[in-house]
Amino acid sequence: MTIPLNPQDDFNEITQLIHAARQRAVQAVNTALIELYWQVGQFISRKIEQAEWGDGVVAQLAEHLARTQPGLRGFTSRNLFERYGVSIAIVLDLIEGSLRQFDIRKTT
Repeated sequence: MTIPLNPQDDFNEITQLIHAARQRAVQAVNTALIELYWQVGQFISRKIEQAEWGDGVVAQLAEHLARTQPGLRGFTSRNLFERYGVSIAIVLDLIEGSLRQFDIRKTT
């Protein structure tokens, strides 16, 4: 059995592999959370737009989540309304960008 000349180099390479895997895991979790927040915002937006929900129902949802999902963070009434607002803002930006493509007015 031979002992490597400098095992520290090998150890550092393994440490880098671990670090890279952790970074990929964090990115995957962040992506999943952003998708979740978007879906929640869209759901709330749709319910409010169809006049099925009002402010009180969103507060009740926040209470329900706190009660049924112990330890879940980020789903307070305020945060839920922010997600709703963000989803509306993104949709409006997309619509505005699409409309700009069809703008035939001259800008000169």
